[in-house]
Amino acid sequence: MVSIEKIWVEHFDILTYKNQLGIELPIKEETYQNADFLYDGRNCAILIRNNAKAFILTNIAYDLREKLLSAEPLLIIETLDKEIYNAYPVKVTKINIPFADNLQKTIDQILDKIVKKYGAKSLDLMVKKLWPENNESKGEE
Repeated sequence: MVSIEKIWVEHFDILTYKNQLGIELPIKEETYQNADFLYDGRNCAILIRNNAKAFILTNIAYDLREKLLSAEPLLIIETLDKEIYNAYPVKVTKINIPFADNLQKTIDQILDKIVKKYGAKSLDLMVKKLWPENNESKGEE
């Protein structure tokens, strides 16, 4: 079984020209093979360029999510030092991506699991152990 290398991309630009939407990515890779863009309208999207690499785009701005979801086709623009290296259209495939949409929800779920397993006092003990400076300002030990 071959595994796909996952590359996290936090810095990219979403460009609009007339009714065409494009994503400028600071990558220089080998030629793509049947690229596909997987997206569910939330925080992350996945660009699969070939059978070996997948680029995971994170922190997609709220005001662009609906436009991105409905883009037909989406233009991928690969750049190196602001010079265009490669450009190609991809189909946006709508799927459910199993990454949390926001960090706060994920943190809340983790804290809920800690409370259920160890009790409410466990969070207080954890805070005292990890952030002792907060306890000093409150006059606690």
